[in-house]
Amino acid sequence: MDKPVLQRPRPAEPPGRSLLSIFLALTLGVALLSGLVLLTFAILGPLFLVAFMVVGAIFFVIAMHYFVWGWWLGGIIRKEVETEEKEDE
Repeated sequence: MDKPVLQRPRPAEPPGRSLLSIFLALTLGVALLSGLVLLTFAILGPLFLVAFMVVGAIFFVIAMHYFVWGWWLGGIIRKEVETEEKEDE
């Protein structure tokens, strides 16, 4: 006797793609991270403050170097252009 052929049931249509699950996961992640930061801030607060001040000081030195050198170099370039223009006349 032949065995009856079993047919697989057709899968239900996949759910529509939605950004809601991604948004909820990101919201949960941000909430957990914020909670952990607040909990550790009480313990590591002074360390965060010192690290922020060190990073700020380094950024300040780099920014001042950039602006001062740019001002100095811009003056040199302007003088060279002015002397070249005078020589061409």
